[in-house]
Formats: sequence, C-alpha cells, structure tokens
Amino acid sequence: DQLSERPIVTFVAGQGGAAQAGVEVGDVCLSVNGVDVSTSKAAATEVRRGTRPLSLTFLRMADIEITRDEGFHMVKYDTIDIRPPSKYSSWKPKYVVIGGIIAPPHMMMMYRSKDEYDIAVLEVTSQRKLSVKVKEFSLRGARIANDFNGPLICHHKGQLQPIKYFVIIPARGNPIKISSPKLAELKNVHLATRRAIAESSRSSSSIHSRTPSAGVQQHVDNTPLSYVNSGSITATTSHNNEAGGGHAQPPFNGYADSGYTVKSTSGYPQGKTGRTGRY
Repeated sequence: DQLSERPIVTFVAGQGGAAQAGVEVGDVCLSVNGVDVSTSKAAATEVRRGTRPLSLTFLRMADIEITRDEGFHMVKYDTIDIRPPSKYSSWKPKYVVIGGIIAPPHMMMMYRSKDEYDIAVLEVTSQRKLSVKVKEFSLRGARIANDFNGPLICHHKGQLQPIKYFVIIPARGNPIKISSPKLAELKNVHLATRRAIAESSRSSSSIHSRTPSAGVQQHVDNTPLSYVNSGSITATTSHNNEAGGGHAQPPFNGYADSGYTVKSTSGYPQGKTGRTGRY
C-alpha cells in the first residue's frame, strides 16, 4: 500500500511512554491493537476506543531525513536595536519552535526548555490550562534582515568562538535575534523562519486580493494573540514537504559548506522492517 497516506509520528514527549518504548518522530504507524490503520483518522479512532495498554506497530524507514522546525538557541527580543547585544550574558536561552503542532505555521513560539514545550503540547491537546511560560511572535509581514548571505557572525569578548545569528524584523515590535555557536545548529530554525515568512506572505496576498463584504470588520494580524491556550484540536500527522521556490529571501546554500544539504522529502518509500511497542 501507499505508506505516505499512513499516520506519521510528528511529536514524541521526551518523558512519555512512547519515548520510553523507543518511538521516534518519523515512524509510520501500521496498526493499533492489531487493527490495521491506513489513515490518521483511523488511527485516532482505534486509539480512543482501544483497550489499555495499547499495542502499536510502527515502521521505521532507513535513510529518511527528519527535519524539526525547532531548536534550543540563545535569543534577544527586548530591545529596539537590530544589532546583537554587546555582552554574551545578555542573550537568553530559549527553546524556539516555528509553528509546531499547537500553533499556526506563521507563529514563532519560545519556551524555557524542550521539556516545557512537551508539557505545553500535552496540556493544549488535552484542553487543560497552560502551566508553562510561552513567548509568541507573529511572522506575518516580517522579514529577515541582511539575509542575502545567510546568518551573520558576532564576536563576544571572553568567548572562544564567534556565534552565528539572524535577525527577524517583525511587522510590529522589537527585532528578534536568534543565535547559536554553530551554523549547522541554526539551520532548522533559520530555514523554517524563511518558509513561514514566505508562506504567510503568499497567504496574506491571497486574502487581501479579495474584496471584503460590506459591514465586515477585517482583523489585522499585528495584534498579539495567544494561540497556545485556544483549546484547538491538533492533527496527529503531517506531511512536512518544503515548498519549492517563492522564498522571500534569495536562496542561501551555506549549510552545504558545513556538511549539510538543504533538501525536502515527499512521502515514504517502501521499507521492510517494523517493530511493535506496548505502552
């Protein structure tokens, strides 16, 4: 059958039962309690009505590159200066997520740690009150400053190596600076930010091309809204295929120089190995 239509694991809580059973992002779910599931809807139905503990069978594909639009970085967003802070101690550590499964794709979310992001996902998907702190920024109407050659370099006194960083100029609010000691570590969030800006720009152009109905008040996205505690239902699977072309910034291939290549995968090829986990 076509594996690309089957449910794909897009999130695993670090301290959850799935992680302890060895389930990883990118695994393909084949069955729940022995019942074949060919779609995410079928999998969700079987999980809801299945007896506990659940027995799920997964297929793990070889040579599949999994891209996460998130990472732990040093950030700065509380000044109007577009330049990086003069002292390294002025940066704040944050776990940065572009979109993710509990926020729209044009939102950048910042958590104090990966564990707190996991908590937020579990609380939002179960429609509980959020117990962790979250910073959120809209990327609609934003741009990345001086991004023609990719991330910039900053030397801090007392640091052995320079840091790599990029600066987001939002439609409203202070510049958002995101940094990492290594270019490769900055790759996922940098490219995800580019995609989010480009896609939100295309989406906005499509919306504004329509003539609004008389008497209908239009919502301007510049207003800071909270999405993480809206009680929305999140999807259990996604096909994260990178859109070709249409980038708001010229293509940057510097990651290839650091041993990484920028590419996208569409669907899952046929595989022969599988495993079953009970949790």
